[in-house]
Amino acid sequence: MIDRWLLFLFLGLNLIHFAVADDLAHICGDRNYTTNSTFHSNLNLLLASLSSTSSTFFNDTKGSVPADLAYGLVLCRGDVTPSDCGTCIKNAAQDILSLCPKSKKATAWYDNCQLRYADIDFLSVVDTNGSYVLVNMQNVTDPNTFI
Repeated sequence: MIDRWLLFLFLGLNLIHFAVADDLAHICGDRNYTTNSTFHSNLNLLLASLSSTSSTFFNDTKGSVPADLAYGLVLCRGDVTPSDCGTCIKNAAQDILSLCPKSKKATAWYDNCQLRYADIDFLSVVDTNGSYVLVNMQNVTDPNTFI
């Protein structure tokens, strides 16, 4: 009886975990912010700004004090419609806070978009530490077009 209960609990928790986000991958930073801090407020403003854009590439910064600035970026795949891009960004902006709770730096990759924020200015800096390789195991149906 206890084994069934543990199995039910395990499956239930996994279903809750998968329902939270449909990201392909995410990376969280190792520094955290304090709830209701100035950075937390700036991050909320930033995520609202990023999720309200109709652009397939957009960056923004919120705050006025250097120690509390929040920098952000959204990027959609080039073949994604503006509507699907906007939906993806809105979902990413909602999910990122549960994927990386209280993290001062986070990146989430979805099928259609990417959302990134940090407490440091990364907008003009090359950074390959946050790379993530996704492999498609399907065969190419038209190799000439693919190339």
